Amino acid sequence: MRSEWEAAPFVRSGELEVLVKDYALPDADIYAVCPQEQNLAAKVRVFVDFLTAHFAQAGGQGRSRW
Repeated sequence: MRSEWEAAPFVRSGELEVLVKDYALPDADIYAVCPQEQNLAAKVRVFVDFLTAHFAQAGGQGRSRW
């Protein structure tokens, strides 16, 4: 079993074919875990902010369909 984001480029290119179109994998949560006692490095903060913005764009829209 592979994630949708992993398989999507191959489905779009035609290398893979979706056989069961009515099946959806359960959502997978992503966490950024950092120690609270330490200051977060700027590059880590920028990366976490990027991920937050990236995933917020799809908020409420559900999954992409290939």
